[in-house]
Amino acid sequence: MKKFFIYTLSIFLLSCSNAGGSNQNNSPVTVGTLPNGSVVYVSQGTFSAANGSSTSGSIYINGGTPGYTFEISTAVSPSGPEITTTPTSCLLTSGGDGVSSCQINFNPNNSPQASYNVTLFYQQQSLLSLRANEVKGTGTQLPGILQFLVTSTPSPVAGNLAISLAKSNILIGESTDATITLSGSSDITTPVNIAITSENPSVAEIKDSTCNLTTANNLCTIKVVGISVGNTNIKALANGYTSVQNPIKVNNDTGNFIWMSGSKLPNSNGNYGVKGIESIDNLPPPRNRANSWVDKDGNFWLFGGEVTVDNQYNDLWKYDKDSHLWAWMSGESILNQKGIYGTKGVAASGNQPGSRIAAVTWSDESGNLWLFGGDGYSENEPYNGYLNDLWKYNINTNQWTWVAGAKIKDQAGVPGLKGAVSANNYPSARRMAVSIQTESKVWMFGGTGRPGDANNSGQLNDLWNYNINTGEWVWIAGTVSRNTPGVYGTKRSSNPANQPGARNGAVAWYEQNGNIWLFGGQGLGENNDNGFLNDLWQYNLENNQWTWVSGESTTSYNAPPTGNYGSKGISSTSNQPGARYVAVSWVDKNNNLLMLGGYGMAIESGARSGGFLNDIWQFDLNSYEWVWMDGDDVTNQPGVYGVKGKASSSNIIGARSGSVIFKGAGGGDSWIFGGNGYAESTTPGVLNDLWQIVTPE
Repeated sequence: MKKFFIYTLSIFLLSCSNAGGSNQNNSPVTVGTLPNGSVVYVSQGTFSAANGSSTSGSIYINGGTPGYTFEISTAVSPSGPEITTTPTSCLLTSGGDGVSSCQINFNPNNSPQASYNVTLFYQQQSLLSLRANEVKGTGTQLPGILQFLVTSTPSPVAGNLAISLAKSNILIGESTDATITLSGSSDITTPVNIAITSENPSVAEIKDSTCNLTTANNLCTIKVVGISVGNTNIKALANGYTSVQNPIKVNNDTGNFIWMSGSKLPNSNGNYGVKGIESIDNLPPPRNRANSWVDKDGNFWLFGGEVTVDNQYNDLWKYDKDSHLWAWMSGESILNQKGIYGTKGVAASGNQPGSRIAAVTWSDESGNLWLFGGDGYSENEPYNGYLNDLWKYNINTNQWTWVAGAKIKDQAGVPGLKGAVSANNYPSARRMAVSIQTESKVWMFGGTGRPGDANNSGQLNDLWNYNINTGEWVWIAGTVSRNTPGVYGTKRSSNPANQPGARNGAVAWYEQNGNIWLFGGQGLGENNDNGFLNDLWQYNLENNQWTWVSGESTTSYNAPPTGNYGSKGISSTSNQPGARYVAVSWVDKNNNLLMLGGYGMAIESGARSGGFLNDIWQFDLNSYEWVWMDGDDVTNQPGVYGVKGKASSSNIIGARSGSVIFKGAGGGDSWIFGGNGYAESTTPGVLNDLWQIVTPE
């Protein structure tokens, strides 16, 4: 038996590997004796390897009472090198006729050049067979010590660059610290040159734009200074490192709201002056849910609206943006005027639309102003109702033309076939539909009124377009029945079956990528409950499909969705505006969707709180996240007017709904007039103040 062991051991030692360095003391060494009398050997007592390479040997046992299994584990001191076995669980079994072995592996693992002590431990397993769930942790230490020599210094480890900003929102002229760190590096002794830049230096400027970092000196701080309103990224870059960045926003230190005209008290008096003549004394009376345009010269036009429920105007006003003066242009100063239609298609000085609210408006390339439907007075009926008449106003001649539709209220219209052009197609009567003008078409969605199938009045979800060049209407999507629930599908996935539920008082946008967006209103989600909504939809004009993008798919009268505001100016996936209707909306120069106010839900002390809103929200089309930009996260807040015509960071528009918005061309500043809500006092009422909104960026 002894001769057999020597022969086997000789073969075994010849097969031991040395993968990365020259081993010393190449004779087998005894590490210790196990409880059953088996002797534990290692192929050598000293191992060596340089950083970037490795070495290995063998552990084996011999002799002793047969049938015992032991798990062998390792530890190294001081820590640093990596010591492993192959297989990972080194299981040695005693037997009388051979050697049981496993491989031990040594890797410097970027440890400093030094000598390291390696100890072995054993854990006895079952006598005859090993079951996986019986393997234990480190057991009893064997007395022998192995030596592992690391013969070279480690290669430098670059680690990672990181950049953090003390403040992600600053004012113009304000500065904040940007801290750049080199994390996870080792043995970097030659300084790494870090370049710090601002992606848009006209928005934020970097002071002391370089720093040099090593493993020992791994942090530097530089100043970022706000230059102008906008967004930029602060970047850090070094040779051999991945560029890192953090966004920063620079705000207007003079605020976003400028009071330009009108009274800072609710329910004030207007002054008509002389028809067609501008005057510093002229001012439209307060009104809610009026109708508006911006002409090709950038002037504002205002028509109709209501002072109280069912008490409506039909006066037409012009506001000159250069002179900042109002002029009463057409219509009457007396409420509840019936329409004077004249002959269809023929302009006349005596023609005028009846008093009305919440119509759909657009303008054409010639500068004419167009008006469709709303709630108001037709030709001869004593009471107001839903309208579907179409009117054109020629700015140059100061004349109205009745173009199409009925001159009686509550008409069902002619939907025709979905998607089919026909001269006979015509929408049903409605108010508070939402509309968007694209290059050559006007798109109209929903509202409250008479459905196309001639049933009783209700809320609508039909989508129409009007070709400005041909004067033809086409029913595109949705139903012609009333009170249709939404079909939401999967969030952010388009589907031909998707459609928003019937609603009125929503807001809409048309953005540069050619999509129409729709938010909120009062109506139906995917259930049959009626309430305020906060769902955001995208309509793709190429494939004619709706996509539910954000917000809740359900609502109810008692518990509509509330807002989640987060931090002002900071986007987040969890942010969302509360449900609301009759807000105002516009698109800024960066193609972001913006919305202000309305009547609906905020967050107030963690409880649901319905009321008038003055919050500004922005939806970023790059991140698909909402940002609370300005205003309050509670309802029914009065305004702070300051000095007329002067910007101030303390100015803020009062909470309101049913205002009109005059949208700036090319994403420029928008202007907001009137509505129902809060002026400077704590008592709500009907308003006639005009505000310039310096679009938050």
